[in-house]
Amino acid sequence: MFRQLIAAGWSSADIARLGRSHALALRLFAGRHRGNGKPFICHLAGTASIAATFEMAPDAVLAALLHAAYQQGRWPRGEDRRAAVIAAAGPAVEALVDAYTRLPWPARLEEAPPVVLLLRLANELEDHLDGAMAFAQKPPVVAGSEEAKSFIAMAVALGKPALGAALETAFADMPEVPDVLRSQHDLSYDATRPAGPLARLRAAIVLSGLSRPAPR
Repeated sequence: MFRQLIAAGWSSADIARLGRSHALALRLFAGRHRGNGKPFICHLAGTASIAATFEMAPDAVLAALLHAAYQQGRWPRGEDRRAAVIAAAGPAVEALVDAYTRLPWPARLEEAPPVVLLLRLANELEDHLDGAMAFAQKPPVVAGSEEAKSFIAMAVALGKPALGAALETAFADMPEVPDVLRSQHDLSYDATRPAGPLARLRAAIVLSGLSRPAPR
């Protein structure tokens, strides 16, 4: 991701924001994994790389890197979350992360700004690349399903047909995975903490949006 964005000609100021945003993500997601077992920081960097690949602006790419900060980051008690994101990436990025956090999903085109919907589609693509979702307990989006069709159509409607094609390919590339290689988790989880009932409840609450930041 770093090499990609340097090669893309990002300004020194944007590269500095990238470094600070990555450092914040490392702190917030230490020990945390996606439901498929992938370290969460790899998912975040991959989502940012996808955003850059499909020619999203630096603010959107940085928002992709921090898109789960409010929903799933491990914040110290009492830390001002918005101030931390603004300090790392700037107010425009914080506004995108906040909008992403509040986005219902699946969503309709009129329910959010196009860039926020594109970030959500980039997240879907990263989750499904290389058949990764086949390694989770949660069922993947499969080719030909209504969900897959709606995501692909949304990408096309938002002016990113290449993103739609990439989603279609990813959804069709779900391998058969032996049970022994599949994660026991259907939600993101903290590998440094026991996965007991209380931990699963907390994860479900976070993902449901009940612990989102307070309204502005």
